[in-house]
Amino acid sequence: MGAALYAMGGHVERISRPVLWNVPLYLVVVLYVGALATIGFAVYKVTKKTKKAWEKGPAGEGVGWFLRIWNLVWDVALQRRVARETFAGIMHMFIWIGFVVLILTTGVVFLHQDTPLNFMYGKFYLAMKFTVNTFGLIFLIGILMAMWRRYVIRPDRLNKAWSDSIVLPLLFTV
Repeated sequence: MGAALYAMGGHVERISRPVLWNVPLYLVVVLYVGALATIGFAVYKVTKKTKKAWEKGPAGEGVGWFLRIWNLVWDVALQRRVARETFAGIMHMFIWIGFVVLILTTGVVFLHQDTPLNFMYGKFYLAMKFTVNTFGLIFLIGILMAMWRRYVIRPDRLNKAWSDSIVLPLLFTV
């Protein structure tokens, strides 16, 4: 995109985008309220599941802190348990890596918008935009795979709680 703009007489260095440009205040409020609701629901679910898992322990009674943290890294960051099943492993990895990149990008936008740093322009902006769009698409594909698995394939081992049915549509709207 930058090369095409330059060929048409533009300058890559000037490429950027304003944050929340031309967005009415009521939509900004809807954005932040929706984000807070999603974060609150996610914290509730993660806390509930973490407490339940912590009580059980990964290998029974007497498991040390180091082993618990080691298992957390392997099970959460590297998706060890779900990677055994190909479709579920790919689905979870798409959601995980897409979400991580989107969260990191939110931090970059925060630094640009709410600090004196001003760096979201030019080649950096173009590279970031391409990366974010790519991983955002990967995230959405993962969510669609999860919806397909939960609502069409319906494996017996999936939890059927009503709150679990809310998570995927909420993540899709992010």
